[in-house]
Amino acid sequence: MVPVRKVTDQFEAKVVAARLGAAGFVVELRGRGASAVYPLGPIEICVDEDDEEAARELLLADEVESAFDPEEMSPGE
Repeated sequence: MVPVRKVTDQFEAKVVAARLGAAGFVVELRGRGASAVYPLGPIEICVDEDDEEAARELLLADEVESAFDPEEMSPGE
């Protein structure tokens, strides 16, 4: 398993892991903040080494799409 993203928020880690899982990737969360009641550090979102490139591409595509999401844009944009 190799990390494809590092976050500090437990909720964000679970959302990203769910997105990858929905696309068929096996995901593992690593770090002291991954399962602690009070997160104590960064959380690594990891996938199989063979899936690393495809997982990174999926996450990048999601970021690009969200940048153009009209619901997230302010009224003046």
